[in-house]
Amino acid sequence: MIAQDDLLLMAHHQDDQAETVLLQLLRGAGLEGISGMPESAPLGAGVLLRPFLRIESHHILNYAQQHGLCWIDDQSNQDTRFDRNYLRHTIIPKIKERWPATSRVLSRTARHAADAAEQQRKQQQALAEKIAPEGHFDLSAAEHLDPSALRLAIRGWFSHHSLRMPSERMIISIIEELFRSGTDRTPMILLPDGSRLHRYRNVAYRIPFFEQPSPCTWSDWRKPLILPGGNGTMAFNCEMESMDSYWDSSVIQIRYRQGGEKIQLEGRRGHHALKDLFQEHRLPHWVRSHIPLLYLGGMLASVGGFWLNSEIFTHAQWHSVPRPRWRPPEGIDPTGALEALQSTRI
Repeated sequence: MIAQDDLLLMAHHQDDQAETVLLQLLRGAGLEGISGMPESAPLGAGVLLRPFLRIESHHILNYAQQHGLCWIDDQSNQDTRFDRNYLRHTIIPKIKERWPATSRVLSRTARHAADAAEQQRKQQQALAEKIAPEGHFDLSAAEHLDPSALRLAIRGWFSHHSLRMPSERMIISIIEELFRSGTDRTPMILLPDGSRLHRYRNVAYRIPFFEQPSPCTWSDWRKPLILPGGNGTMAFNCEMESMDSYWDSSVIQIRYRQGGEKIQLEGRRGHHALKDLFQEHRLPHWVRSHIPLLYLGGMLASVGGFWLNSEIFTHAQWHSVPRPRWRPPEGIDPTGALEALQSTRI
């Protein structure tokens, strides 16, 4: 509902800010957390403003009473089972008995923290631009950062992808599991939004959430097939829709790797394990399970359209047979390996 140049005014006051800062401190928050609520912030196409944020609640109450204003009291605000209410009714009054200026001081602390957080954001952004200029985290460059700078770089990386800032525990997990595990491992960290962090060839990538693809039947290969699970589409490079083809000899089954699959390629001796072909062409491990395998009569005929089985297609057919092509879902391979393979497919 917020349109261009609209303002949404919120009635948060200085005591609300003090409660927020104290809650964040008790939760172990960093600078962003103890900055409390900002006085202004973008909201939709407009701006959210908190004009009372530097005014204590008793001043607002006095004004309302003097001018005969009416208001509604939310009864849930009295329920001390909620942390904020417990602080408001039990803890903060005790603190104010000794330190009457508590709300004003905590509000000032929030402003100091907000200034420091802004400087920290600039430092995080600079580090992220250096370590992850294209959104992919260069682990070799990260090795030269001290622990504090590394944590800031990770936060800057998350900010680049508009992700919720990681907790201290998650940052530790990222460093230990993603950055410092053995080079023979392929670690993965699941994020709250469903996306994942993967490491491949000493680079960390953030990959959007993709469902695990499921097998299906391609009953009419002349028509594009939308693969179940949002796994992109399959289509043939054939303009003559009525032409006969070996692809008509059997219903095409779309399957996915189970392990141990092999294929014979034109111009190469013997059978080649898909695992070896994927490694040869530097296909990331998280992509491999999404590559569709086309079967004819129970025999592997094509791997995603990248390779055709020369046991099925003779040399004479090789350049005339319609070729399948897999169009993968966007964002599944930021390494560019799939695109390179598409341009050099056999």
